[in-house]
Amino acid sequence: MRQVYLWMMNRPILMVGVLFMAIFLYNINLKKEFKDRQTILEAHSCPAALIQLNRHIPQSWKTQCDKNDMTVIITLDEKVLEKILKQNHDPKKLNELIHAVHYRELANSLSHIAKNSPNYTLERIGNIKVLLETSKLKIGAYTHGQYLFKLPSLTDPTMIAEHLKATVQIKELSK
Repeated sequence: MRQVYLWMMNRPILMVGVLFMAIFLYNINLKKEFKDRQTILEAHSCPAALIQLNRHIPQSWKTQCDKNDMTVIITLDEKVLEKILKQNHDPKKLNELIHAVHYRELANSLSHIAKNSPNYTLERIGNIKVLLETSKLKIGAYTHGQYLFKLPSLTDPTMIAEHLKATVQIKELSK
């Protein structure tokens, strides 16, 4: 044991290096680092679709992936709602008009996602959740990538509406 002690004392720079390495290994969260690295190396379609989609979305959109599920959070500009409120003065139709604008924007957003994501990755995404938020209303849409993949091929507005009715589940969320 004494020989090991003398050997270490003759090499002080090596011992400082070992001490710094021990401090580094003590402070690092190895489970988190290895988990992050493992998820980066896993082959999922969602991150591949987000690479292309993030190039074409507005700044108010936020996207994220949870394994192979995509979540898109959209904050609608309040100026659009103010224009509609100024145009219509009938309080009975105002609530219907606000809902119509929100649902139209949600459908346009789903179409935008479908057109700006690569088709070969979009159809392999599991679940797609889109949340549309404004000060008036919050709407959540839930669909699968295999259904949204078919949306850009449709050209007739009535067929697009029927496709969205059949494949997208919509729920108004509490504010």
